[in-house]
Amino acid sequence: MQDTLISVSNLTKWFPSRERGGKPVQAVTDVSFDLKRGEVLGLVGESGSGKSTIGQSIIRLHKPDSGRIDIDGIDFAGASERALRRHRKLIQMVFQDPSSSLNPRIRIGDVLLEALAIHGIGSTRQERRKRVAELLDMIGFSPDFAQRYPHQLSGGQRQRVGIARALAVEPKALIADEAVSALDVSIQAQIIQLLAELRRKLSFTLIFISHDMNVVEYISDRVAVLYLGRIVEMGPARDIFKRPRHPYTEALLSAIPDPSSRKRERIILQGDIPNPSNPPSGCVFRTRCRHAVERCATTVPPLAQVLPGHQSACIRQELYQNDMGQRS
Repeated sequence: MQDTLISVSNLTKWFPSRERGGKPVQAVTDVSFDLKRGEVLGLVGESGSGKSTIGQSIIRLHKPDSGRIDIDGIDFAGASERALRRHRKLIQMVFQDPSSSLNPRIRIGDVLLEALAIHGIGSTRQERRKRVAELLDMIGFSPDFAQRYPHQLSGGQRQRVGIARALAVEPKALIADEAVSALDVSIQAQIIQLLAELRRKLSFTLIFISHDMNVVEYISDRVAVLYLGRIVEMGPARDIFKRPRHPYTEALLSAIPDPSSRKRERIILQGDIPNPSNPPSGCVFRTRCRHAVERCATTVPPLAQVLPGHQSACIRQELYQNDMGQRS
């Protein structure tokens, strides 16, 4: 479709075991979704659910073992390294740790100049310096910040630089991988607001990876909930948060603090997430699911439509016929 910017089809990624002779780990299993131009997709789930691996595979920091990734008509999954270099500016990433993603020996202005030079943006150094000044203004910095080193900035300021560097090449899509999790709560709000404002202004597509459900609800148009490398529920953010149709999503939402006076049932998941090198048979969530029945062990639930634009991978949809999943 012309309106689709990113199309991920049957993405699968394995990693070798860290133990000698151990089984390989299937980090992502048969993940598919489309993302429209200007849309925000939130990826949520516990640590080890495959969120970051999906983002890093899309941008080709990891090469997928199978599946297809199309970005604006370019096959990123099968592209050669030479072809990738030509198309890298289509999609950029904002990393979790702003300190480790910036060279401590390079001034902020030179960090941004380097991004422009690598992608051949600006025919002269003067044009590139003008673009650097525009980028600094875009993130709320005065021109003198160009002469500062990363250690002279706070964590939130360094993350602003990370955002400016990613947007320097005018990408059509951005991946924010836990971009606020290393920051103080008050600073998180500022960075989220900045991202939201820049997206409205520049109209880029955003994949927002986080374990913070409140942040994902605020910034996302759609949400994909991941468990053990699989999408177990996906749909419009409002539907996911108001009418979850998967037991795992219900458990995640029940952990969100509720400021209202009405009490919401807290669902405690038993045990840890299973070993991805030896996942459970059938539904991968069944070992921690309070609604699991015998056939959950033998049936791999497909990600099927349960509401318009809303999909769930659970065979027990009768649980939700009376909107039992609706949040108070």
